[in-house]
Amino acid sequence: MQSRFLLTIRLAPEHPLPTAYDDSWSALQWIATHLNGAKIAHHMAVRVGTTGFEGFKVSGAVIVHPYFAVSEPDKMIQFLYPGSSGTDSDSKLNPKTDPNLDKMSCEKVVVFVGEKDWMKSRGVEYCETLKNSGGKGNVELVENEGEKHVLYVKARIFLPKIDGPDQTKLPLLVHYHGGAFCVGSSLDIATTRFLNILTSVANAITVSVDYRLAPEHPLPTAYDDSWSALQWIATHLDGKGPELWLNEYVDFGRIFLTGDSAGANIAHHMAVRVGATGLEGFKVSGAVIVHPYFAVSEPDKMIQFLYPGSSGTDSDPKLNPKADPDLDKMGCEKVLVFVAEKDWLKSRGVEYCETLKNSGWKGNVELVENEGEDHVFYKLNPTCEKALLLMQKLASFVNQA
Repeated sequence: MQSRFLLTIRLAPEHPLPTAYDDSWSALQWIATHLNGAKIAHHMAVRVGTTGFEGFKVSGAVIVHPYFAVSEPDKMIQFLYPGSSGTDSDSKLNPKTDPNLDKMSCEKVVVFVGEKDWMKSRGVEYCETLKNSGGKGNVELVENEGEKHVLYVKARIFLPKIDGPDQTKLPLLVHYHGGAFCVGSSLDIATTRFLNILTSVANAITVSVDYRLAPEHPLPTAYDDSWSALQWIATHLDGKGPELWLNEYVDFGRIFLTGDSAGANIAHHMAVRVGATGLEGFKVSGAVIVHPYFAVSEPDKMIQFLYPGSSGTDSDPKLNPKADPDLDKMGCEKVLVFVAEKDWLKSRGVEYCETLKNSGWKGNVELVENEGEDHVFYKLNPTCEKALLLMQKLASFVNQA
């Protein structure tokens, strides 16, 4: 089984460069105490080769859409990295000027560049620099055709207790976090605590999708990223996908889409898109829509800001399922909807249920009200009695025959 580590480094300008490099080095020092392999970025690979760790070896480096400087000063880098020229004269920003480049510690490097990435030329030049550096390793260049910078979508996998190779295959929950399309993360504390407990209660494997957020990435980016995540999951249907946990332990006949607030909106639209567009061999068993965000007749100015071109009202099918001509094609057999009694969005969840029932869709929809509670209350206290009741109901929905 492969080991993977997600490294969180301190960020500039609160923690100016070279803090990020120092944090990354500290992470390698910690990993070295466990004698596990790692694939970190270029400067860590060079530093391992130059400084060294007893008993520690880096097998390879994966460099994806790299940033390296050019001759013109980069004012942002000068701001984030006090004392740097912000140009290719700085060895942190240009490997060609690094006297230790030939000491790169790994035997192989794979470099990805995006065809439409404005930094593509820097990745290509990096490959040539490595090849001509005098180092003994191999370097491979891979171009992502038709793609811009950082084309990938992050996701976090939550696992229940696994009993070993004889473990019965488990249902898969694909979760989309809330946050008004502009805040939140699959890595934030509230989502992590909730999904840790839910994964255990439901005895399921959970993939929490970290879609890109508006306004930096305006809608419909969140929908596109969420669909890309389903396409990635679909690569595991034959048991030969890139993620071993999914290959070994997921029952792909039991896939459920879940989300809360804005994430519930996304989960709904992914279920519709599976039914309307389809993914070969991919079937969604059900959707869990928790305290959903859908629009009303009055324009929502925040949505108009986050989603350029949208009316921000219930005339937009992304914001109002009733306006969606593909609603009757929803690609699952059952939907469970939660609303909270004190939630200002409660009426939209109730209306959503009625809309589904009257749409011509052949599935079943169930409405559950969380009495006395407000919007996504379980995120604030996932161990309270009503939060556990919500999770138990969700688990029952997922595991019932």
